Amino acid sequence: MTLPSSGTISILNIYNEAQLSVSSPWYNRGFSLGAYRGVQWWQDNTATGFFSSGTISMSDFYSKRSTSPVTPGNQTITSSQSFTVPLYSTLTIITRGGGGGGAGGSGNTTSGSSGNSGGTSSFGGFNNAPGGSGGIVNQNNASAPAGAGSDGVPAGGNGGAANGPGFQGGKGGAGGKTTTVLTNPISGGSGPSVGSSVFVTVGAGGTGGGGGSGVVFTIIYFSDSGASGGNGYVEIYWS
Repeated sequence: MTLPSSGTISILNIYNEAQLSVSSPWYNRGFSLGAYRGVQWWQDNTATGFFSSGTISMSDFYSKRSTSPVTPGNQTITSSQSFTVPLYSTLTIITRGGGGGGAGGSGNTTSGSSGNSGGTSSFGGFNNAPGGSGGIVNQNNASAPAGAGSDGVPAGGNGGAANGPGFQGGKGGAGGKTTTVLTNPISGGSGPSVGSSVFVTVGAGGTGGGGGSGVVFTIIYFSDSGASGGNGYVEIYWS
């Protein structure tokens, strides 16, 4: 409940608001106005502040509430789409780029081809995470460079097997990771406005490179293609 924006406010109104939640900093402060000096308040638009530690009056309580109006939540986005910004004080965005594709295996006649890089994921213009590099030919599943900030997720695709004399392709690099914490502009932050739409781009995993081939005596063999890297995703947490 929020206290009125105008008109008469009684100390009983304030006390009743204070008793709505035991976790509120207003809770059990009684019927003395002075007991609320220096205590935190909120408004329905998530604005927050503190009552004066000196002189305090009934009018200071207009449009104030004893708890944050935000209901914490989270969402994981796995495909590119628009995201409608919920009511928040703090928005934490964890963005992960796609893993690079593995290189194809190489035979003793023709080499495989390199894997393709993973795609970049982003949360509007607020942050982005690059994809991992594509796997390199003849690297026996050694990993290509990961995207910046990577913690190994999403993984790069494995290199293709040679299936005969030759080399396994190199593994794709893991997708990059970026974490950004945004504050509601109501409180002077640089985050998106509540109710606005932010386009979220999810980078796909890079496709694997094609396999080569070889000959043993008169038998032709074909090396495997590299595996695709893992797709990126974006995690959004609000509180």
